[in-house]
Amino acid sequence: MAEFDDGSECAICMEPLDARDVVALPCACAVAYCFRCWDRALASSFNARGQASCPTCRVAVDVDFDADARGGEGALVFSVAADGGAAGAEDPDAAQHRVESVVNRLAGQAAPLMTRRLRRYGEDHGELRPAAADVGAYLKGLGVKRLKALAAASGLDPGAYLEKAELVAAVRAAHGTDGAAAAFA
Repeated sequence: MAEFDDGSECAICMEPLDARDVVALPCACAVAYCFRCWDRALASSFNARGQASCPTCRVAVDVDFDADARGGEGALVFSVAADGGAAGAEDPDAAQHRVESVVNRLAGQAAPLMTRRLRRYGEDHGELRPAAADVGAYLKGLGVKRLKALAAASGLDPGAYLEKAELVAAVRAAHGTDGAAAAFA
């Protein structure tokens, strides 16, 4: 990474940066970007072509997530793409497969951090323990108004359910297994 003095500006938004605000680029570019602009540029190229690329030199960039970086708070890690970003460049099906693969890989890499945060949240909010211990019993104990709100938030039509038991079953089904709630237990 090129060395930047305090007072450098982001090449995109022109906002002043200090040395700790500058993204460590994986390529040889000697350009300063703030995290927000770098992330937007990578997302834009990824969405347009199925491959993130440096906004300056257009080298293909791989993005990974290190869940243990920054003292366990996680961080994105950028590197020059091993395959040069050529995979799926011409074939739309291959490009779509690459996009899905990258998204799934990043989700898998972020899962340990998400689990830690959910567990910590559950530990900090003991009132959630009954819900985590027995989701069905917890939902059955809620009022119909609250169940309808949960159904709506889950993308369901609350008016389609006439009985409280139907609402409980629909909300549980909308969220798959009760395993996600077990992270709080």
